[in-house]
Amino acid sequence: MYKSVKEIFKKSKRTYGTIRIKEELEDDYGVMVSRKRITKIMKYYNLKAKIKRRFVNTSDSNHKNEIAPNILDRNFMH
Repeated sequence: MYKSVKEIFKKSKRTYGTIRIKEELEDDYGVMVSRKRITKIMKYYNLKAKIKRRFVNTSDSNHKNEIAPNILDRNFMH
């Protein structure tokens, strides 16, 4: 089972956590195991899932700058 957890984690490109690994073990391998056990296995192998970073909007739409002229005469309102 230790190798199965490691294999699933690598196959997921280091994105699966305990919940997804548990589901994968139950569905594909037919192994019933608790999330705590998977957590212990992951700690043993030092496997940590990548955490998705939150998108941060860096544009300022409330600026005082002048709007660029419409040189191409494009109509953005349909």
